[in-house]
Amino acid sequence: MAVGGYRRAAAQGHARAMNLLARCREEGWGAPRDAAAARGWYRRSAEAGYFRAQYNLAALLAAEGRVDAAADWFERALAGAPDESRAAMAATLAGHPLPCLAEIGRRA
Repeated sequence: MAVGGYRRAAAQGHARAMNLLARCREEGWGAPRDAAAARGWYRRSAEAGYFRAQYNLAALLAAEGRVDAAADWFERALAGAPDESRAAMAATLAGHPLPCLAEIGRRA
């Protein structure tokens, strides 16, 4: 099962695996849905510098109403993303319902 592989790699510090494990926990793919566990794995991956986890963590924080923290992580994600990914993330973020977050997407 993929979740087991992600869990083993994440435990060894693999940032992309941490992000994938977080996604599995967020969505309930192959493991029980657990928002707190997802947030923790996203944070570990984001702090390791993985831009996708930074974006995913920011999205969770925004949904929780933690807009300032979300804005910081969105900025980090956009700064570290390859051009194609940055463009896609910026376009999505530009449509965010919170004007301060949408502005981050427009500026990117």
